[in-house]
Amino acid sequence: MEQQIEAGMEVEPSRILGVAAAAARLGCALRSALWLETAARLHGHAGSSPSREVLAWLDELPADPLLATAKTALRHAGPDSRRAG
Repeated sequence: MEQQIEAGMEVEPSRILGVAAAAARLGCALRSALWLETAARLHGHAGSSPSREVLAWLDELPADPLLATAKTALRHAGPDSRRAG
């Protein structure tokens, strides 16, 4: 989906947010910075902040220095992180 968006394809924000939520859920379940960062970028593309549910998932993660940057990116993702294009 990110490749399609970056190539200029129009994608409904609701679809982007659905994929972002799935990426966040995977990131939390697998404790994967890659998936959390993907979720953050998708939120930026959609111009929408993470839901309360996503933020709650992040709060449930144990402290982990390997996830700190990705957690912060997702927590602060949204309209201000939208890429110019």
